[in-house]
Amino acid sequence: MVTNCGQCLSMDPEYECGWCVGASPTCSLQTLCPASDWLDRSAVCPNHQILGVRVAIMQVCKVSSHISLSTG
Repeated sequence: MVTNCGQCLSMDPEYECGWCVGASPTCSLQTLCPASDWLDRSAVCPNHQILGVRVAIMQVCKVSSHISLSTG
């Protein structure tokens, strides 16, 4: 099972998981969590944390072009 809200809410919908923000926050089924503590997939997780950073490096190629104008 996942251990944080963001991972929980991003799980495949077939698992029907949500985040229960009660005394011991956990990823669970809605039937196991009081309605007032339940966060579903559309919710925003409380206490956001950055757990990692991925850096993507894009290579950009500079293309030279020659334009010639003529007046006539």
